[in-house]
Amino acid sequence: VSGISGGVYSDRPVAALFVRGLQRPKTGNGKSLSDVELNVLRLAAEGAANHQIAAELCVSTASVKAHFARIARKLGASDRAHMVAVAFRAALLH
Repeated sequence: VSGISGGVYSDRPVAALFVRGLQRPKTGNGKSLSDVELNVLRLAAEGAANHQIAAELCVSTASVKAHFARIARKLGASDRAHMVAVAFRAALLH
């Protein structure tokens, strides 16, 4: 691509790219979401269903449901939409 230098190209959605080693903001109760939990939440924010998240992250749908359960506990959220809203307000998602 002309005019771009030093960039990273990927045909995958930005939400599917893993970012490691960065200091993550804490949730309201002082707990951090893991890299996988953040990716699950990012994909959910994009509207992906559990089976789509599972396929994207190469895990089972049962694992996705377990991740959502942990995310809900950490964020104090009651459902998927609430998790996404809390995450945006806490600057966990951009």
